[in-house]
Amino acid sequence: MNRKKFLRIGLGSLALTGLIGYQSAKAFRHPPQVIESILLTELHFLQHDQKKLQQFSTDLFKVNPFGWGKTHWRFLALYEHLKSLPSLLPGFSHYRRYRDMVVEKYLLSTNFFFDHMDEAKKVTYSGILMGPYTTPCVNPFAYPFHQPNA
Repeated sequence: MNRKKFLRIGLGSLALTGLIGYQSAKAFRHPPQVIESILLTELHFLQHDQKKLQQFSTDLFKVNPFGWGKTHWRFLALYEHLKSLPSLLPGFSHYRRYRDMVVEKYLLSTNFFFDHMDEAKKVTYSGILMGPYTTPCVNPFAYPFHQPNA
């Protein structure tokens, strides 16, 4: 191998490593931004109050009701960054479950069910993360709030 070939291979691999590092750093965003991205993607058909959405994502990350560590948040951020490939990557079922947990917590913590699941109304965060230990008496599917069409 001559010197020119060695330098070309070395510079090419250095550039490739730099590109991969840049994409990786770009993928690992702050968890509240990942939560917002998930909610805006999954619930694109709803109107959101942007300030309340940011407050929810910050509250969810601070309270961490799921008991997730850094690994879970990084996993979610990486898969959210690679939106076009997740079904091809290993662990897609875990990613799907984590996304569903975030969306479920958001919908239960907003006025969505109290407004009879009306998609035309703006969805706003109530300021309280709903859960069996924080608000045990709230049932959004109770008769006064949800009356199915007969």
